[in-house]
Amino acid sequence: MGGDDVSYGCAPGGGKTWRQAMLEEVGEKLDPARTHFLGKVAYADYKRVLQLSAAHLYLTYPFVLSWSMLEAMATGYVVVGSDIAPVNEVIEDGVNGLLVGIFDVEQLVSRTVETLEMAPHRRGRLTQAAKQRASVSGIGKGTSALEALCAGECTAERKRA
Repeated sequence: MGGDDVSYGCAPGGGKTWRQAMLEEVGEKLDPARTHFLGKVAYADYKRVLQLSAAHLYLTYPFVLSWSMLEAMATGYVVVGSDIAPVNEVIEDGVNGLLVGIFDVEQLVSRTVETLEMAPHRRGRLTQAAKQRASVSGIGKGTSALEALCAGECTAERKRA
């Protein structure tokens, strides 16, 4: 899901989109019956598509944590994510998701297969822990913590003045 425009980072070059670059690289290996490019979709449709997922792959370079990862956790998906900050500040490997080395393709494949073949009781433990972690990591919690920090700093500044 998503458009062909660049939201973060840069375009692949040559006037191509990332989808075009990916299709040139692996297009012949993709099963067109199982590969869908939906473009940008309404939020309600996005959530319905997520409900069809057996795993949520969250691969990123160090940057800010995306709302989509927290939302996938809160909705009850096993997230396979990059083992880098800020992802590994929220996902504890094997407890509330799975982590993979950022450039470790073999590990990404094996952990994704592990997720797809996961026993229901293990999947249930991971998704329950993910829901719990997401509930204390949302933007409302972060905003409240920031406001409290700022209020404390202002109070301390007034006392020094």
